[in-house]
Amino acid sequence: MERVVAAMLQLIRGRANTGKSRMVLSLMKENGPQREQILLVPDQASYAAEVDLCRFLGDEASRYAQVLTFSRLTRRVLAETGGLETVSLDGGGKLLMMERALLDVSSHLTVYRRPSQKAAFLQAFLDLMDELQRYQVTMEQLEEQAERAEGNTRLKLRDIALLYGAYRARLCRDGVNLSDDMDKLIAKLAQSRYIDGKDVYLDGFAHFTAQEMAVLDILLRRANSVTVALLGEAGSRQEIFQAGNRAYDALRELAAGCGSPVVPIAPPEREGTPDALRHLEEQ
Repeated sequence: MERVVAAMLQLIRGRANTGKSRMVLSLMKENGPQREQILLVPDQASYAAEVDLCRFLGDEASRYAQVLTFSRLTRRVLAETGGLETVSLDGGGKLLMMERALLDVSSHLTVYRRPSQKAAFLQAFLDLMDELQRYQVTMEQLEEQAERAEGNTRLKLRDIALLYGAYRARLCRDGVNLSDDMDKLIAKLAQSRYIDGKDVYLDGFAHFTAQEMAVLDILLRRANSVTVALLGEAGSRQEIFQAGNRAYDALRELAAGCGSPVVPIAPPEREGTPDALRHLEEQ
């Protein structure tokens, strides 16, 4: 069931070491007694986030707060919706599927008509397929780009489109969905009640893929609130802030589409930093 009112989106944007993560923990501690709190972080940051959560929120943190990654969230949602029994491919299985997909369309390819069967070659193609999947690029979009291109680039894009279509078809054949976990999460999250009415916080992400943005779209429609901490600075053209600033703008656009109110939050000013060091850091 869809929420009548979309969740509030809070955006915390600032430079490194300005207290963004501490502000997230403060909000979790403030809201925790009223609602369940979820801190969503990248896989590599989960242990440190759990330690910080326990230290900041205290002994009762586990009663209302938990640290999740997208993969952990997928397992929780699939456990609720009955999707854990579906098969997932490991790296070796994906390589075999890639090899089969190449054989399926090899007679229709131009640049890759005689593809190598070496693992390194197949892995390079597999990495490309996974990247296209993460950003939800379709076979039709690749074909459109191929029509606009010229020469060898056109032929390569056409081959990649055919191969991508064959690979995706292999993942979903015979009624068995072997898509990656993020695709499964997107398909099942809207059916689940797992995040309904909860406060969700995202911290530690440099940017968001199209799949992750699709999950955020569902969170804005089902959670009580969504808070995202990003590395960035308004109006800055420094390269280090560009990914965070683009994510900031994309999230505002996403919220507008969901009808979610957006509340920008500036991290607190650092105190005690000498002016000379502050100038050196900023420049």
